[in-house]
Amino acid sequence: MLSYDADIPGNPCDGIAGCDISTPQTFDIPLDWRVGAGQDGVVGTTDDIVQKSGAISAFGGYISAVSPYVLSGTYAGSSSTYIDVTIVPQQSSMVLAWGGHIATRMDWGTLNSAINLTGSPYHMRSLTGGNQDRSLSLDAIIFPGQVTVTKKVQGPNGLSSSDTAFSYTASNFGTNGFALVDNNITGPDRITKSVVIKSASPTVSITEQSAPGWNLSSLTCTSASGGLGSTDNNVISGNAMTLVLEEAEVVECTSISDQLGTLAADVSISGYVTTQRGFGIKGATITVFNTMTLESHSVKTNNFGRYMVSDLPAGDFYIVTVSHPKHTFQYGTQALTLDDVFENMNFVSNR
Repeated sequence: MLSYDADIPGNPCDGIAGCDISTPQTFDIPLDWRVGAGQDGVVGTTDDIVQKSGAISAFGGYISAVSPYVLSGTYAGSSSTYIDVTIVPQQSSMVLAWGGHIATRMDWGTLNSAINLTGSPYHMRSLTGGNQDRSLSLDAIIFPGQVTVTKKVQGPNGLSSSDTAFSYTASNFGTNGFALVDNNITGPDRITKSVVIKSASPTVSITEQSAPGWNLSSLTCTSASGGLGSTDNNVISGNAMTLVLEEAEVVECTSISDQLGTLAADVSISGYVTTQRGFGIKGATITVFNTMTLESHSVKTNNFGRYMVSDLPAGDFYIVTVSHPKHTFQYGTQALTLDDVFENMNFVSNR
């Protein structure tokens, strides 16, 4: 339930003598916890819904009480929900007004609606005062299209996250631009918008901008009817998505980018371990720890204090440490992201 004029302006006093539209008495519509609980029916989870507020209006009387919602049946099939409204009339002709609302698929899920039912599956009825029935016909409703854009990144050794923000420009999408970050946190790597379908199928244009250090390797869009028949008229060209949406069509687009310069696995770290006077320290242990793969590589320095650790995957983050039974080092640990050969990672002892 909603206020009678929440979505469409109207005058419930039209044609009724003594009804004054300027002097309504109102009572807040109660909250329905089943609505607030969302799809899973459990309050406090991630799919909870904020019920839209509203009021029942009385003209020529006032409402003294409204009961909580009572459900008869289940949402799995046919059901009815009712409230008791206690009215005190103040004249012979009295009008009670409220509005009806069909929930959006954005709240309840693509197929959790009566979008594919014929006729008027939603009814609102006053059981007393004339037993009046008011139906909400699907013919009067335009079901929006829905577009989701998801960003994924990939690299060697299972790299699947990044802090890079990938920028997009858009038209007919409710925004002129947005950015997605695939950092393995639910939400930042995808955007979902409901697109209003008017007299003609709207064309949504979304273009991904180039990002330094990344190559767009895949861009795909899939289409589903969402309950009504639709034709896939979407076109992908390079980094641009042109989506010609039909009523209730659900489009999911996925963009995948590969990190550049991370395919080689033959980069290395090398350097010297020396005393304060510059003499090489023989037999020092250099340990290279790959934080991505959790693998360690250790080598010993030669007679001149030189070392080299080879065949390291590029693009990963490494922690390098030095140790020796007779020497200590003030800066005995160094860290870096290894994008290329690193030749001068040197360590100097404290004496």
